Amino acid sequence: MAAELPADFKEGYAVERHHAHGDFVLRVRVVRAVDDQQDGPPLAPNDGSVPAGICAALVGGGTQNDRESPWLRWVAGDESCDVLLRWAGDFVAVFPAAGKAVAVESNLVTRGSTPLALRGGWGPVDVRSATAATDLQNILRPINRARNLARVAALSPSTAGGGPQVKLELVAIDVDDQYNITGDKPWPVTRDENGHDSAVMRDGSLYTVRVTNLEPNELGKPAYVTVLHVDANMGIDVLLPYQPGAAEEQKIRAGEFRLSGPFQCNAPDDPPIHGLRSAIVLATREPNDFEILAQSSLPVTRGTFRGPSAHEALDDLLVEQTFFRTRGGTTRLRPPKLVDGSWASQTIQWLVVP
Repeated sequence: MAAELPADFKEGYAVERHHAHGDFVLRVRVVRAVDDQQDGPPLAPNDGSVPAGICAALVGGGTQNDRESPWLRWVAGDESCDVLLRWAGDFVAVFPAAGKAVAVESNLVTRGSTPLALRGGWGPVDVRSATAATDLQNILRPINRARNLARVAALSPSTAGGGPQVKLELVAIDVDDQYNITGDKPWPVTRDENGHDSAVMRDGSLYTVRVTNLEPNELGKPAYVTVLHVDANMGIDVLLPYQPGAAEEQKIRAGEFRLSGPFQCNAPDDPPIHGLRSAIVLATREPNDFEILAQSSLPVTRGTFRGPSAHEALDDLLVEQTFFRTRGGTTRLRPPKLVDGSWASQTIQWLVVP
């Protein structure tokens, strides 16, 4: 405060003594749709009009047992949020904080019974159902897992810390009748009206990703990589290794590169998913099993992590921030070391349009 500053104080600067990476909690705002064009004011947790299924899903931070850490928070008033839970009639759907999600129809209700205000959201969920709370969490969990995967990747230490040095690229390909890659080139980058560069992909496009170990041939060490693909519906797929559990496919020697298998964007038999997509490479010095992070486009999770490894800091982050739990049901007296130099990551993004 000004009263605490010296009388001759003229100028100064701030020094950051501790950097907080922000919490990994999903902030949820609940509103009731007035009609398909407008919403009512944000509803608070103590609002008696909110259906019991919504309250049961959100109150308590989403935890289901004492080993799970709180992973969501119900916000009210003008507080910022990550997703919007919109309630209309007997149904509720989840939307990003801005705009609409790519529509995902569930088998909970028929298309004709979905209120118009909820079209374009994830869901819907019938609030009258006995499983409404579970159904809602089955939407919110994969949303936060995908968001937190991106957040963990952003914590990657600098290459000066001794971690692997890798480069991730989006690549356009040609294939033969047996789907073998016969040619490849960097994905073209376009510039929008604001002067921003972006990669745009259309339905049916063939692509792969290239991961290069940038360390020099003579002195460099191998890197073990997993490349994960996150679509606009929060689905997470494994691009590399192409065969699950193939440690040799993960290994890239210094100065070498590897292409993942060939992929087609929104193939004719697949439901089209448009919007922003990301590819994230997680690179470690030892084989890893991060394929376990894969999930369908809302909401199935599969498998469990193996025991401690040589990259425990990354394992801890992924367990705690994407599975929302601590190991052994214990409370840490000291926060985990977020950057230990044993791993590296990189993210690329592109836009999928019809």
